[in-house]
Amino acid sequence: MSEVGSIGKKERESLLNWKRIFLALAIGVITICVLVSLSYTDKKKHKEESLLAMDEQELLKTEEELRNHQGDEQSKVEIENRLAQVKLRYERHLQLAQGDWKSIIQEEIKAAEEILKDQDIDVYMRAEVGKKLKEHQYYIEKDVRPFFELPGQTRSASREFISLYSVLGTLVLPGLVIFLVTSNVVGRMKTAIGTWCMNSSIVFIFSLLFYAIVWLLLSVIYGFSLGVFEARWLDIETTIVLDVSGDSGHIQRLARQNIDYAYLVPSWLFILYMIGLSTFGMIVVATIAFLCRTLSKAIGAGLAFIVLLIGEAISRSVEESTWLFSYHLNIWPGEMVPPMITSIVVLSIWLIAALIPSLFVYAKRDVSHR
Repeated sequence: MSEVGSIGKKERESLLNWKRIFLALAIGVITICVLVSLSYTDKKKHKEESLLAMDEQELLKTEEELRNHQGDEQSKVEIENRLAQVKLRYERHLQLAQGDWKSIIQEEIKAAEEILKDQDIDVYMRAEVGKKLKEHQYYIEKDVRPFFELPGQTRSASREFISLYSVLGTLVLPGLVIFLVTSNVVGRMKTAIGTWCMNSSIVFIFSLLFYAIVWLLLSVIYGFSLGVFEARWLDIETTIVLDVSGDSGHIQRLARQNIDYAYLVPSWLFILYMIGLSTFGMIVVATIAFLCRTLSKAIGAGLAFIVLLIGEAISRSVEESTWLFSYHLNIWPGEMVPPMITSIVVLSIWLIAALIPSLFVYAKRDVSHR
């Protein structure tokens, strides 16, 4: 009989403590509702955020500035030139949103290809132009109107999901996982693997259900289909370089991106990647909590929370922290996403590193009587 099967009925009932599971789920749902409601409130408060709306406002402001101008001729010419640029940008966004958007994208593809023919172009400029070129080619090949250009639609369920993920996937869900796991340790060595497998299964289902609720609520607010095919990058290689600007000698840190091995995917697939990686990350968090609980029944939960918070603090403050499990829970909501294989390898190492000591402790101690 397998290790999972060796867990007795009483122990299995202890692991499947429905009151505790439903309590964790209730806390999660309340937190999700609060965050989603804040997102919705912010949306209602900033309806004017679309590109077209901002262009219209700038257009009216510049026209009024020109009508009320009383300065010299040179400053008037500057305002006229600025007005011409605003009109040109507004017409472009209007056509992208409501007209023949493909013709504009195709023109920009040709312009980007011409720029890339220049052998003397700066390497970073080449990377930026190449990145934009691939995005435009994606829109044409997939027949997807650029989402960000749609009037009044700078937000969507997918964008808000990615934005909320930095809080949900690094603090809220890991905290609930620790709450679930730290009271689920059974005392006999023969059930060690079985207990861990049962905990992992609970965490797996709980994480998927948690994210399903988030997606459902956001979709009800923003629409189920809006922005789901928007282009998203995966596996962009990002490096931080020091750049000395101008004569001042001011040193600034810049993020440089390499897209040689990166690829574009629709938002819905990007989100599935995030959910899948996060769910695996939650199993790692559960295993770390499992280790903390076996080391100390009294302070296991607190110890697990401390490990989580310290890891999160380091991953946010230290640049070279890809070796931390928490770094791969905190996927940057955008393009600064670590390569998938890197995240899987790092999380797997942490999983093994936490699981083996847990089994060793089970072999040496009867943790149920600590």
